[in-house]
Amino acid sequence: MKKIKFILFIFTILIFSCDEITAPTIPNIPSNLHIDVLDVSHINLRWQFSGGTYGDSIQFTIAKKVGEDNWDQNFNTVIDNRIISDQIRTTDSLIYAYKVKAKNLSINTEYAFSDPIAYFSDEAAPTNFTLSQTAQDSVKITWQDNCVGEEGYCLEKRINNEKWISPYLKIESNTESYIDKVNAFESIEYRLFAYFGDSESNSLNNSIKTTLGAPSHLQLTKPDVNKIRLNWVDNSFGEDGFYIDRKLGELPWETKIATIDSNKTFWIDDVDFPAATLQYRVCSYLGEISSSYCETQTVNVRLDLIGSFKTAGEAIDIEVNNLFAFVADNYNGLEVIDCNNTDKPSQLVNLEIPDRTLSASLSGNFIYVASNSGKSPGLLTKIDLSVPENPYITGSAKIDGVPNGIAVAGDHAYIASGKAGLTTAYISSMSPIIITNTSTNGLARNLCLDGHYAYITNGLDGFSIMDVQNPANPSLIASLPASGLANNIAIANGIAFVTNGEDGLDIFDVNNASAPFLLKNYQTNGFVYDVAVQDNYVYLIDKDLGIIILDISDINNPYQIAIYPMQTKPVSVYNFGSYLFITDNEGMKIIQVRS
Repeated sequence: MKKIKFILFIFTILIFSCDEITAPTIPNIPSNLHIDVLDVSHINLRWQFSGGTYGDSIQFTIAKKVGEDNWDQNFNTVIDNRIISDQIRTTDSLIYAYKVKAKNLSINTEYAFSDPIAYFSDEAAPTNFTLSQTAQDSVKITWQDNCVGEEGYCLEKRINNEKWISPYLKIESNTESYIDKVNAFESIEYRLFAYFGDSESNSLNNSIKTTLGAPSHLQLTKPDVNKIRLNWVDNSFGEDGFYIDRKLGELPWETKIATIDSNKTFWIDDVDFPAATLQYRVCSYLGEISSSYCETQTVNVRLDLIGSFKTAGEAIDIEVNNLFAFVADNYNGLEVIDCNNTDKPSQLVNLEIPDRTLSASLSGNFIYVASNSGKSPGLLTKIDLSVPENPYITGSAKIDGVPNGIAVAGDHAYIASGKAGLTTAYISSMSPIIITNTSTNGLARNLCLDGHYAYITNGLDGFSIMDVQNPANPSLIASLPASGLANNIAIANGIAFVTNGEDGLDIFDVNNASAPFLLKNYQTNGFVYDVAVQDNYVYLIDKDLGIIILDISDINNPYQIAIYPMQTKPVSVYNFGSYLFITDNEGMKIIQVRS
């Protein structure tokens, strides 16, 4: 019995001392390595050492690793000291790692290196930690790798607020994404940090609630002008079907315009819009639960480039009649382009004009062209177009100022002539005759006519309205500031549309020409240069963005219904029938905007 009690006693002692048995202290390896940051360029590395006996002389060798460099095994050596200082950038994204070994000089015995310790600054921690469900059974985890020299990344995971799985996964260094397999309808938390040995960077947390897998690879095609076909890839299982949303221009999304059975991955939308930009997106659903949306895709309806012509000069202005385009082509004179075959416009003739051809205006069988070399005077030239293949100059007249824009009504032409203001010319004779110049309260840039009024843009000085009922004596009846650099102007139904460069489009009510007022400013976040109006649609030429189409059914609340991006720099527009004729730095483009 005594023997049994003794055995139990020994067993009890062993049980209570099991921690010491399973985790023995190794006295000859430095322990408790620690890094203290002193300032932006200095740290202290300190450690403990319990080896040797009283009176022994202990040498410590410190190894150092910087970023992705190899270990410097003999970075520093100290004797009988347990702290060193090092000069590093403590705000660096480099990882600085250290390890220490001891040598008992008294007995000439060297021991192994300690486990390493590493310093991670705040800048070395990962950032931009995002989670996205890429399929019903997959979550994509992404982050930005900011450190250099980490051993890898540690990912921890927790599902439905249960215990953290730590580590859930060790990920190799210089990695910035991982696809995790998941189950639908779970609340999942992730935690991520960089590590080196047992040292860690600051961690990031994010969570996601998984749901049905979102469709992907949405493709839009146009079987004909009245149909848009949607095709997508089904990434969910067990869903009831799919919802389809549609967006017209900048209007809000129309949600659930169609509900599709689960066994289909296509749908055809019957569209009945004029020129429009449509966006579509698709999600799967199960009862009241919906997946996230697939990536939005965009398609233009009745808004397509159908023809182009490269001019030899710099196309500035354009007029169109009976599908013949007349382009003021700067130093290349007047280009006459046959556009009856809209997909293959061809040069009919090029007519040389003195100096730079800046603007043109059609009237009957004649076109009136304004040109200037950059110095006063300019020139107004009358050209007979009775035979388009053989135009000829009937005469010309000198103009004061720089004739940037021209418009013709009846027997008279009106020219926006810079500092010379509004120039009026009699044009029914073989050679035009200049009648008068009238100040516009600014540097006249362009103009349009409506009834017996001329509307003139004046750059930074806004725009002016002049009564030209008596062409020999125009009178200024109103002058308004514009929001920016007033470039061009169009009038329709008592409304003036003034382009203002980076300040967008100003819309004025000019029904009472002597008391106009601003209705609305519309911003494009680009550079609006020219404008044309047809029915309830405004066509803006934006040098940065391309062609923008606004619906003005409610003139107080215009909204974008379409945009046609252009890689070139468009500068002017002429609307003829169902086409827009655009000039840009390459020449002329024909854009279809209606059936």
